[in-house]
Amino acid sequence: MIGNHFEYKNRFPKEFSRFNLNNTSYFSKNKSLRVTNNADKQVVTDYINSVYYNDYVLHSLIELFKDKDSLVIYLSDHGDDMFESSAFNTHECSNASVEIPFLIYMSDAFKQKHPQMVKSFEEALHKPFMSDDLLHTLLPLAGIITKDHEKTRDLFNENYNDKRPRKPCDNKVYPMSK
Repeated sequence: MIGNHFEYKNRFPKEFSRFNLNNTSYFSKNKSLRVTNNADKQVVTDYINSVYYNDYVLHSLIELFKDKDSLVIYLSDHGDDMFESSAFNTHECSNASVEIPFLIYMSDAFKQKHPQMVKSFEEALHKPFMSDDLLHTLLPLAGIITKDHEKTRDLFNENYNDKRPRKPCDNKVYPMSK
C-alpha cells in the first residue's frame, strides 16, 4: 500500500475522486480546521480521497482472506495533521499525527479455531499502543519467540505494560488516553 503521504492527489486513481470542494461538508462540520483558502481545502479534499482509496484497498485485502483461517493487520506508520493544530499541513507532533489506525480483522474461521487469541485481542482493544512495540506483538502471533521478546511490550500478553510512558515526539511524554 502506498498510503496517504503528501502529495495526496497522487495517492489515489482518478476514479476514486469521490469528494471535491463542492460536495464535502467536512469543512462546515469541522470548525476546528484552520484552512484559510481553497488551495488548503483542496489538500484536505485530496487527503480524504486518498483515505477513501486506502479503505477500498484494505477492504479488498480483507475480502481475499475472509474465507480462510486468517488475520489481516493494518497499522499506519503515522497520521497527518490536516490543518488541525496549525494553519499548515504538517508532520508536527500532535494528536492527529500520533493517534493512528490499528486494525485487526479476524475471519470467521480464525475466530472458531483461535478463541484464546480472540479473547486477547478483545482485552487489548482500548489499551494504549505504539508501533515501536509491533515486533514484540506480531512475532508471538506467528509463533515466533526470540530472546529479545519483551512481554511488557506485547499488546496481547497478560504482562503488557499499558502504563509505560510513550514518547513519540522529541522525548515528550504523550498522554495516552484509554
